[in-house]
Amino acid sequence: MKHTLKDHWETYRQQSQTHMDLQSATAVLHWDQETYLPNKGSGQRARQLATLNAYAHDLITSKTYGD
Repeated sequence: MKHTLKDHWETYRQQSQTHMDLQSATAVLHWDQETYLPNKGSGQRARQLATLNAYAHDLITSKTYGD
């Protein structure tokens, strides 16, 4: 099945929105880390941020995003 320009645009739009959502969530976690995070929460927060950043990176560097 051949994809149309409209199909490609919709895929790009959806992936861009997901990427922006991940970046926004990361920003909130960073803010919380700097303002309210309990001392013993830094390890878990680091894992959360690493997970979100890895997913955002994979998404933005994927072949479908580039196409």
